Amino acid sequence: KKETGFPTTGPQELTSFPTKPAEIMYFADFSNMKCSAESTSRKARWERGYETMSDCCEDNFWGDGRKECMGEDIISTQSVAMYYPDYGGRNCVEVDARTKQSWDIGYETKNECCEVHFSWDRSSICFGGEEEGIDTATPTSDILSPRPTPKPTSSSIKVTTS
Repeated sequence: KKETGFPTTGPQELTSFPTKPAEIMYFADFSNMKCSAESTSRKARWERGYETMSDCCEDNFWGDGRKECMGEDIISTQSVAMYYPDYGGRNCVEVDARTKQSWDIGYETKNECCEVHFSWDRSSICFGGEEEGIDTATPTSDILSPRPTPKPTSSSIKVTTS
C-alpha cells in the first residue's frame, strides 16, 4: 500500500509483531536457594532470566546462599568461633559461626561484642556482673526498699524479708 502523509484511524495492513522464541534461561528459586533452568515461555515478563547460573546466583543470593546456589560445599570441617549477643542473658557468648544465619553479626572478641550490644548496661554479665558475684537478675533483701505503709512511721528505715 501507498504511504499517506497524514494519520489514519487504524492500520492499513495487518502486521504481525515479531515474537521471540522461547529460550532456556536461569531463574532464581528463593524457596530452594538455587537458580534453575526454565523456559522463558513459562515465566512472567517481570521475572528476570539470566544466561548463566553464575550470573543468576550472584545477583540473587549473598554469602553462603550464593555458595549453596552454585552447588559449592559450604560445610567447613574447622569450627569458626565468634561472639554473638545473648539478649536474654545480657551477655556475649562464643558460638560456632557456621550455625548462625548470614545476617547475624559475630565479633572476634567478647569485649567488642559487649561494647556494641550492652554498653548501655554496665551491670550486665558482659561487664562482670555475674563473675564478680553480683547477681544482676535478683536483688538481695538487704538492698530492697522497705514496703510502703498506709501512714508515715517514725522508725528509721527498716529492711524486711518475706
